Amino acid sequence: MAATLFSAAHLPSPILTTFTLVGGLFFCEMFRRYRSIYPIGIVHAVLGLTIAVTMPDSLLHNMRVGIGYLATKSEVSRFQSFKDRSRFGSPRFCCFLETLKL
Repeated sequence: MAATLFSAAHLPSPILTTFTLVGGLFFCEMFRRYRSIYPIGIVHAVLGLTIAVTMPDSLLHNMRVGIGYLATKSEVSRFQSFKDRSRFGSPRFCCFLETLKL
């Protein structure tokens, strides 16, 4: 059940949903056996980075999930123009937005 909910959090990306279902089953079993969440968090980070580096962005949509996965380029460019006009145009805030790839 937990693995299914974990993979559902990564919808509608079919690649991330598949990987997280398999990973979620593994993570649940490891937690059941060893009762520690720290190794699971480290493995999650390493696997996430590995997938991000090895898979092309055309398949992963920059690892976005939810509505961000479905956003078209015109919607992203509309947000970019909003960010340029925003009164929150401080360098620190803009760098924060760029790290989120919004």
